[in-house]
Amino acid sequence: GPSISFSFSSSNRSCSALSTMDRNLYITNWRPFRPQRICLNKISIKNYATNRDQILEYIRSLKEDQQDEFHQIAETVFQIASTNKFFSELYAKLYKELCDQYDVYKNILTDFVESFVKTKMQTIEYVDPSTNYDAFCAYNKSNDARKACSAFVVNLLKQGLVGLDTFTSMILEIMD
Repeated sequence: GPSISFSFSSSNRSCSALSTMDRNLYITNWRPFRPQRICLNKISIKNYATNRDQILEYIRSLKEDQQDEFHQIAETVFQIASTNKFFSELYAKLYKELCDQYDVYKNILTDFVESFVKTKMQTIEYVDPSTNYDAFCAYNKSNDARKACSAFVVNLLKQGLVGLDTFTSMILEIMD
């Protein structure tokens, strides 16, 4: 099949895809999105602008007949952004920029906010490590995911993507 070349620079941890990508390959698998996913996974304060620009350029390059792929990318961006507690603030900043340009990102956020409390916060069940250590490890992993999602929601609030009324309602629902 057609080959795709990518360049990665470890010195500044940024990555860029060469501009000649075969769109047909993209339809059959995720390989052309891989460099942008790597950029997303490696985002930091130092390389934010470079990686953001690469991600935005790739999204802009998609054609109108690639709506399924466009939505899959949006879902992937949200999944990565909402599960990384350490760079939650940067991901919220990126997500705001994406929401400002593309409605699909707003729609994903709306769906997430509507289901967040029910799916992430209502299913907390403590597991005793002396009773079932594997289940205890799964419990800790779930707690880490809840913390990352919660941090992302707080940072989305700071970015103005989640309203104070919505945020307050979420907290009150958790307390019930």
